[in-house]
Amino acid sequence: MTTRRGLRAAIIAVAYAAFIALIVAACSPPPAPPLIGPARAEWTPFVTDDQGRAVRWEDCTIEVSFRGDLGGDLATAIAIIQPAFQIPIVIAGPTTHVPQRADLSGPHEVVVALVAPGESTLEQPGIAGMASTNLDRSIAGAQWRYIRGGAIVMDTVRPGPQRVRVLTHELGHVLGLGHVNSPGEIMAATPTRDGLGDGDRQGLAATGVRVC
Repeated sequence: MTTRRGLRAAIIAVAYAAFIALIVAACSPPPAPPLIGPARAEWTPFVTDDQGRAVRWEDCTIEVSFRGDLGGDLATAIAIIQPAFQIPIVIAGPTTHVPQRADLSGPHEVVVALVAPGESTLEQPGIAGMASTNLDRSIAGAQWRYIRGGAIVMDTVRPGPQRVRVLTHELGHVLGLGHVNSPGEIMAATPTRDGLGDGDRQGLAATGVRVC
């Protein structure tokens, strides 16, 4: 009798545990899917107006001149960016102009210059490239609204593919893109890719409007 009672109690206990497990399973949310695939596309503006909107280019073409042996690497960087940017970017030729923080104006809308230490006030020691923009207002006294030009200074020790990467990143700033946290974009603070990410393309599509 004792054996039968013990066996019956064991069966009831197992059945009860299975019943509770079914209830828990039915009430629990499904497991989250694994985190796979590329990082989320991301972009931010380089400059915003007082309403948080991206300050952008509105132009027919953007002419770029260069100082030093940058012609080939600059052409490669422009070729990477151009398919995503509405306004044609044209290399106008070499220049001797050295942009300074207090005066970015040069012979064309954008100047890209190789500089030695101390040649430009835009340069920062240990930084491969620095970019700045000329901004314009739609009416006197209004908030910044348009990008009208810009300058990039590069150090003299970054030849080849690494220099193309830095040039592409700095051109992104001049064309209106800020830094992002996603490593999948050329506009990451320390870029590790050689082409554009989805966020870079989305940003470039928003910061250039062709007006002729």
